[in-house]
Amino acid sequence: MQAGAVAFEAVRWLGVVYLAYIGVSMIRSSGALRLDDQRPSSGSVGPVVRRAVLLNQLNPKLTVFFFEFLPQFLDSPPGLLDP
Repeated sequence: MQAGAVAFEAVRWLGVVYLAYIGVSMIRSSGALRLDDQRPSSGSVGPVVRRAVLLNQLNPKLTVFFFEFLPQFLDSPPGLLDP
C-alpha cells in the first residue's frame, strides 16, 4: 500500500510539472494560433464516427457515469429488486 501511494504521488507531480511546462511554453510562443484551412469533405462522416466509437470504448467514464447515475431515475416495478 505504501509503495502504491508513493508511485501515485510521483505520477501526480510529474503531471503537474508537465502541465506547467506546457503552460510556460504556450505563453512564451509568439504569434497567433494557426488553424488548418482544410474543410472536411461530405464523405468523411464514416471515419469520424468510427473514431468517436473507438474513443468511447477506450475511455468508458461516460458510460460508467450513466450506468451509475440513471438507474435511480428509472421506474422499476415493486418486487423486482427485492431479495
